[in-house]
Amino acid sequence: MRIDELLQGVEAAVLALTGRLLPRPSDAHAALLAIADALGSPPYEIHGPQARFRWELNGIMIEVGVDRFFDQWEVGCRAFPYDPEVSAREHVAFVSATPDLSPPHLWSISTGQAPPCSWAPGPFLLPRWSDVATELGFLLALLPSDLATIPRPGSANRWCSPAPSRGAGSPLGPSRTA
Repeated sequence: MRIDELLQGVEAAVLALTGRLLPRPSDAHAALLAIADALGSPPYEIHGPQARFRWELNGIMIEVGVDRFFDQWEVGCRAFPYDPEVSAREHVAFVSATPDLSPPHLWSISTGQAPPCSWAPGPFLLPRWSDVATELGFLLALLPSDLATIPRPGSANRWCSPAPSRGAGSPLGPSRTA
């Protein structure tokens, strides 16, 4: 299947939610699963805060975000060429981050094989305790809704087993409501 046909499947899944605000972050599951079906695989990586799901397909990065808008959520998508230069710029943004200019993400879950030109983040150093409190507060405030956007293990849609080569730990546990 050609890349433009695959991107049309992604576009259709996102357009189904365009202009709609979702009452719960988990309401994005249907769109995320439709995108995964259109692309033939789960995302290779999920970043946060403000969850972003990434697929790489023939040098094109497809990034789907589930963004909070007051007490509702919205699904958005962008696609861009992902070559070594773009990867290098992402890496520079991460390593040059300061408390005033946050890195591209504070957490990441690897769910599959990363693209060849991708990079693994190193530590994000915070020089003052006040910076730790600020960043940790931001991270913890958004983490519950970020995790709620990810289809849970144990269902037919198991995405969150970290890849042994890049991720550490075990799959996310079952939902407390399950």
